[in-house]
Amino acid sequence: MIKHVAFGYFSQRNGLLVHLEDSYLTRIQSPGTRPTYWETTMSTKIEDYRMVDGVMIAHAGHSTVIITRFGDNLKAGPAITRLEESWTIDDVAFNVPGLSMDCFIPPKELHKDYPQEDLDWRSPLHR
Repeated sequence: MIKHVAFGYFSQRNGLLVHLEDSYLTRIQSPGTRPTYWETTMSTKIEDYRMVDGVMIAHAGHSTVIITRFGDNLKAGPAITRLEESWTIDDVAFNVPGLSMDCFIPPKELHKDYPQEDLDWRSPLHR
């Protein structure tokens, strides 16, 4: 992976995540060949938050993904694929039997060592 960028946009009114953008750029090359590059860009609008067991959970959204393949070895130029999906969540379950914490380990690039344990990330308007 050459580059990974993720942005989250939060509502100033309630602090909930309302939009997420995520982009990857990957280089793939076999020995003796020219490299091929893959760029994957995802944009998701998150909405319809509802309270479930004391937690606000998004129940709907719309996602768009664009996958672009490019490089010197592609004779026809870049290949672009676009996918769109509107999604809804009908049911939410917490503490599902059989799922351990290992199922929810974030990617290594998201791990940070913060010296403070009690950081308050809320907007000053909501403290």
